[in-house]
Amino acid sequence: MLRGACASRVAFDRPRAPSAAPDTTRAQPSTATPPPHVRRPHRKTLRPTSGSCEPPRVNELPPSDPFAARDLAGILASDEQLLWAGRPDERRFARTDGRLIALGVFWTVVAGAAFVGFALTFLSDDYAGVARGVRVALLALGAAPFAAVSVYCLGGHVALRHHARVRTAYAVTATRVLALRPSLGGLAGPRTLRALPLARVAEPLLDAARHDTASIELHDAQHVHPPVRFDAVRGAAAVAALVRVRRGAGA
Repeated sequence: MLRGACASRVAFDRPRAPSAAPDTTRAQPSTATPPPHVRRPHRKTLRPTSGSCEPPRVNELPPSDPFAARDLAGILASDEQLLWAGRPDERRFARTDGRLIALGVFWTVVAGAAFVGFALTFLSDDYAGVARGVRVALLALGAAPFAAVSVYCLGGHVALRHHARVRTAYAVTATRVLALRPSLGGLAGPRTLRALPLARVAEPLLDAARHDTASIELHDAQHVHPPVRFDAVRGAAAVAALVRVRRGAGA
């Protein structure tokens, strides 16, 4: 047993072989530029937003609408300088128009088929106790609301919006912002004017842009005057930049 313990101690005290030196011949990561045919790993690219270091410049302002400037000519003061005038851009509503037209087609087919079936039944001999002229008049009155919905969805909304658009005008002058809008949905009646001095305008608010078109809300920093809104303005970012510049110049 002593022999075994001594053997174990001898084995334990035996000097160990020196460890192998690190292999310096192993390939190191190359810093050379890979060949053109080798694909690089995909990296997400961050695009600057409206609040980045690349704001829209005032010289990118869209040209003024001459018809809007003419509508506002009688409202501006004699010494007031007009910097920009515009109207709503109809391209902003292209997606909504497509949905309404599709709804109008579906409504016309379904409501028309139902109405024709009811009309054939109502004009049959089963209702001979009611005069035919009365039945025709009742059918015409009942069909009027359904026909109005169909006409509006199939293209009437475009005509109404165009009529309201030609009676709408927006402007930025050297001293204030103005919005001239029609009343009663743009069909008739006098137009209402909202104006706000540039010195009292807070930071302009823009909604999501589509086709380079967005809406701008201009609020009174002192919450005295009602806000002025430019709906569906082309080049809205540049118009908002113009408001910021003029607001800072007049402060």
